[in-house]
Amino acid sequence: GGAADQKPMHKVDLDSYKIDIHEVTVAKYKACVDAGKCTAPKKQYENKPSNPTLGSFPKLYNWNGPADRINHPINGIDWTQAKKYCESVGGRLPTEAEWEKAARGGCDASQSDEDCKKLARLYPWGSAYPKCYHAVMVGTDPKTKVNGSGCGKGSTGPVGSLPDGKSLYGLFDMAGNVQEWV
Repeated sequence: GGAADQKPMHKVDLDSYKIDIHEVTVAKYKACVDAGKCTAPKKQYENKPSNPTLGSFPKLYNWNGPADRINHPINGIDWTQAKKYCESVGGRLPTEAEWEKAARGGCDASQSDEDCKKLARLYPWGSAYPKCYHAVMVGTDPKTKVNGSGCGKGSTGPVGSLPDGKSLYGLFDMAGNVQEWV
């Protein structure tokens, strides 16, 4: 059911790897900036509508935002900044295949293609259509057809605040909240 560049489903052999169970918070990224190892995001919180045609649209960026955003995911950074952060804590960005396995689960080499297709998850929590207790989503209002702040959040949510959305491996926020760099 994915886009053309996401097909066909196929096996990928991966070496073992480690991946954080939570997204990087503003607090963690700020510590890296304060230590002089990372640079501040160029896109920062602004207390004004991001898109005037939508009225009071969410303040999209968490950097320099209200105090309650300190435990939200860092966003508004580019790939180079994300890579630099990972290196500063002794890690690296995951590959696309590593990220997808962490998000969806996966099969091992001993399983057949048929078995892997049966076990495949559409979402980190399983195959159930996303609900607001699974993921912080920005969606389209079904009545007005206007893109807005799905789930009534108006912004990102605190990292790890939706345990019903955890992946097979216990990772939080692998769908929704923000997009991750690989």
